[in-house]
Amino acid sequence: MKRKRLKLLLGSIFVLSSGSLFAQKTITGTVTDELGTPLPGASVVVVETGAGTTTDFDGNYVITADDGNTLSISYVGYQTQEISVADGADYNIRMQPDDLLDEVVVTALGLSREKKSLGYSVTQLSGENVNTIKDHNVANALVGKVAGVNINQGGGTIGAASRITIRGNNSLTGNTQALIVVDGVPINADGTNTGGSVYNSVTSGGGLTDINPNDIESISVLKGPNASALYGSRAGNGVILITTKKGTQSERLGVTLNTNITFDTPMILPDFQNEYGQGTLGAAYTDLQGDFGGASWGARLDGTQKLYFTGSNKPYSAQPDNVKNFFQTGLRAISSIALEKGSNSGSVRFSYTNN
Repeated sequence: MKRKRLKLLLGSIFVLSSGSLFAQKTITGTVTDELGTPLPGASVVVVETGAGTTTDFDGNYVITADDGNTLSISYVGYQTQEISVADGADYNIRMQPDDLLDEVVVTALGLSREKKSLGYSVTQLSGENVNTIKDHNVANALVGKVAGVNINQGGGTIGAASRITIRGNNSLTGNTQALIVVDGVPINADGTNTGGSVYNSVTSGGGLTDINPNDIESISVLKGPNASALYGSRAGNGVILITTKKGTQSERLGVTLNTNITFDTPMILPDFQNEYGQGTLGAAYTDLQGDFGGASWGARLDGTQKLYFTGSNKPYSAQPDNVKNFFQTGLRAISSIALEKGSNSGSVRFSYTNN
């Protein structure tokens, strides 16, 4: 009796499996964009089984699925589409663009436009890009992130400014530095915007260095006079356009706490020779009877006692680490807290940063 039941069960399983195999079909189709151009590399997946394939160079695909299964077709920049496997179904797919992926940039005076609609070059960075490794000077955070932007960093002290030029120097004698604009308001040129000339670049503190990096929502770099025409002749060298964060609408009070610790130390030091001391024409300066002119190349260092400039005698020997030992490891700690609240009638945001 048990054997008969087992045979019946195995037979039922075989029949069901056979039915499933017979229901499978090979599906072919083509994936194109909204203009009918084939899309190579589009993903075609059977939702129920997870089996998938991609389209070839001509947008064609081949996949096996059962009746009633759902095919999911996706491609970067286009809306995902789904179709059901059934007799007489059309498996040629025309994708539709996903409007959510259109990049919107802030151009000037707080205006937002689609990047693809602009006739000039604009680069936009989010606040996260300049806050990964914080710097007291926002300009230093742009180094290496925007093509065509040259930033000469100031000293390592708090408050040191940077000189920003876009697409090189446009003048030999005038100000060639980019205009800094925060929320539509140009920053006074008495601060970090004092470009000077290529022979005398004065970059004092103030201006951009006074902006809290944690308050930055985005930074747009407008390159050239066409992009920055709304700001007039002052923006002929380009514009660094900063948009700050605003309070977001929420039922609760938003609290953000950030802290960042950075250690500064020289990465590469010059190679110095340690065979000869100061002097002229191979003679140590103590042997020149007070004629210390030049003092660039003296006798070979031999460790003998020589008169030091303080009047005492010291060994005439090399000091190989005198430059390295001059520097101390710098510790920079930046902590900030921000409170924000918003509603239909308005918003408010408060932040405090300690360097």
